[in-house]
Amino acid sequence: MKKIKLWKITGILLSTLVIMSLSAQSQEETWTLFVEKDGVEVYQNSANCHDPSEGYNRRHVLLRFVNTTDQDVEVSWFIETWYDGNCSTCHEPEDPEHFRSITL
Repeated sequence: MKKIKLWKITGILLSTLVIMSLSAQSQEETWTLFVEKDGVEVYQNSANCHDPSEGYNRRHVLLRFVNTTDQDVEVSWFIETWYDGNCSTCHEPEDPEHFRSITL
């Protein structure tokens, strides 16, 4: 199996993969290519999540991973979480809590 590391993809990836399957059908098909590396294409889209009863209004970034090769590929990355212009996870780049991996 081929392994690809996409280091330091910033954004809201933790919730992205969870809400992608829940929200992707309701979103317009406006996927744009975010990054392409070694036969894996990562597309992005966004979803506005507004729930006044819960007191939040958020914009989530949705990701779509496409394996263009003829073999299984493991894609992994570390999450950078930013609040008010400050990275709250950058001082712990090797922390396994911020590590994500999927097999395509």
